[in-house]
Amino acid sequence: ASQEITAANDGAVLSKLLQISAGWVYTADRSIVSLDNDNRLDALSDAVASTDAKVLVFVPFVHALAGLAARLEQDGVDVRTVSGDTPKGERDEIFRLFQNTDRVRAIVAHPQCMAHGLTLTSADTIIWASPTTSLEIFEQANARIRRIGQTKKQQILMFQATDAERRMYARLRAKQKVQNVLLEMFAENS
Repeated sequence: ASQEITAANDGAVLSKLLQISAGWVYTADRSIVSLDNDNRLDALSDAVASTDAKVLVFVPFVHALAGLAARLEQDGVDVRTVSGDTPKGERDEIFRLFQNTDRVRAIVAHPQCMAHGLTLTSADTIIWASPTTSLEIFEQANARIRRIGQTKKQQILMFQATDAERRMYARLRAKQKVQNVLLEMFAENS
């Protein structure tokens, strides 16, 4: 069945385009429509299978977490999901298992709830299943594996199959450049 997708403003249009690109979209009544995203799920599966260490998968849409995790579970990956709805005690246990045991090979997470204060150096790979619109969240989430004690070469994979995703990653890179120029200017003047 076909459905019409509507958005109130440019920001909402971008959000809807990114949701569609990720493969799941909210409807007006907050139900979730799954779209054909087999290629993205295959790429996720291949990327996780190709790593030697553990993996963090970030998607900025809570409604996409279960679908991504389900695919990894189908592949036999010991995976957990983490969102703002995950109780603190459960979240802490997931992070402990991930960092300190052979269990939990992958965490599929909403990046905002993992952006600060975590050391997850048992992972060497971050996969952005869909881009975030926030440079701070992007950089902080990526910093989870770039910590003291990291002994592995790290890689950050950014899935992008649509113009909306490519533009969003380009915006993040442009914001990083501006931020770096400003930081250099302040460092030179101090």
